[in-house]
Amino acid sequence: MLLRRPSRNPAVRLWGVSRNKEQAILEAAEREFIVKGFAGARTTSIAEAAGVTHAMLHYYFRTKEQLFERILDEKMRLMGESVLAAFGQPDGIERHFDFIMANPDMPRFIVNEVFSRPERYETMQARIREIAGVLMCDIQRELDASADRGETERID
Repeated sequence: MLLRRPSRNPAVRLWGVSRNKEQAILEAAEREFIVKGFAGARTTSIAEAAGVTHAMLHYYFRTKEQLFERILDEKMRLMGESVLAAFGQPDGIERHFDFIMANPDMPRFIVNEVFSRPERYETMQARIREIAGVLMCDIQRELDASADRGETERID
């Protein structure tokens, strides 16, 4: 096992610390938003749970809305990847349900938060269109491959 000596470059050391603080904020915010929703979440509680000052939280994420959007975008991205994997891989359905079991509050969180504000609804529609487009391309590719193997016939 190789052991790496800590960097003597202060910029490298600070980036690692700053990355850890940002990650701690994101993890605390995720827990707070999933449990309490946007309206019930408090940035002071998030900062306390992350082990940073309230000012430090706002240094990384200027507003509660900006922090929330980062969490929501990430959760929608993960959910989309899980849905695409369900259709694109032999064990995809099983993996999708494993993902849902590991994140039982995520579907409720996304639905509640997306449909509570029209601008989030539009973002969700765009994400769904993106996922559907990828899914349709994958299905078309599978159908073409099936026709090429002679398993099905092409139709116009």
